[in-house]
Amino acid sequence: MNTTVLPAALGILLVCLVAPADAIPRTFVSGTGGGVTCTRAAPCADLQTAHDATDSGGELTCLDGGNFAGASIVTINKSITIDCGGGSVGTVFASGAQGFLINTAGVIVRLRNLTIHGGGGSSTGIRFTAGASLFVEKCLITNFTDTNARGISFAPTSGASTLFVSDTTITNNNEPSTGLGIAVEIVPSGTASVRAAFDRVRAENNRQGILVSAASGQTTQLQLHDSFVANNLTNGLNVLGSAGNAIVVVDRTSIMYNGSNGVIANGANARIFVGSSSIMGNNAGMATSAGGAIFSFQNNQVINAIDTAPTFVLPLN
Repeated sequence: MNTTVLPAALGILLVCLVAPADAIPRTFVSGTGGGVTCTRAAPCADLQTAHDATDSGGELTCLDGGNFAGASIVTINKSITIDCGGGSVGTVFASGAQGFLINTAGVIVRLRNLTIHGGGGSSTGIRFTAGASLFVEKCLITNFTDTNARGISFAPTSGASTLFVSDTTITNNNEPSTGLGIAVEIVPSGTASVRAAFDRVRAENNRQGILVSAASGQTTQLQLHDSFVANNLTNGLNVLGSAGNAIVVVDRTSIMYNGSNGVIANGANARIFVGSSSIMGNNAGMATSAGGAIFSFQNNQVINAIDTAPTFVLPLN
């Protein structure tokens, strides 16, 4: 036997067997938790502490209900799943400018079974400025009423990012004195591009429902399926595409009782495709501006105080 190889081999084996002290693939928080170990037996009290103790790609679980915001914004800088469905739904009362901030390139983040509450003062429930993908599932995002109030602000500055929102309600996000407030904004900047899909999403009683934009050189795409956009003070769905391509497909969705336009395509590269949907009870149903276009299939219900004919009527086949 080669005796010089054996010590080296044993050293490699020991490195493989001994995990780093801070390597925790799954962490836990509890309304009665404390400390920093964040194990099931000794859960932490807030999401930031547990996030920091979790391996990249790991999962953070709420064992019961509680306010898990801690002392500041929950900053996410790694791939992680945060799931508060273990007991009563966990609540994050935003104590800073936003509830969650995601700002690290390449991360994949999943937020599930959370109530994200602005407390009637903070500005943004979830702010995404860098990352690969964000999944928001079975959440309630509400009461963000500070300047630039937003439920979800998806605003990457470079690269290709994806946003998936499902079974989620975004409501009561409105700054009353300045007239700002949006349930969801998809507003890439720089060289970023976005693909998004919303399924069973309710954007209700905000200042504005959903805003989608694309600037020069950008492409922003959204599929809005089986959703409800209603009772927002101004526009239900606002698509802005002057220099960039902003494309939204609306399918099996109700857009109702919005104070301005149900859907508006604004800019020469703003395109909205509507099928199997109801656009009813808005001040204006379909509207276009500055060369924007709306493509309507022949299976929609459109009844409003003011109805503008779609730019193009498409066959069903």
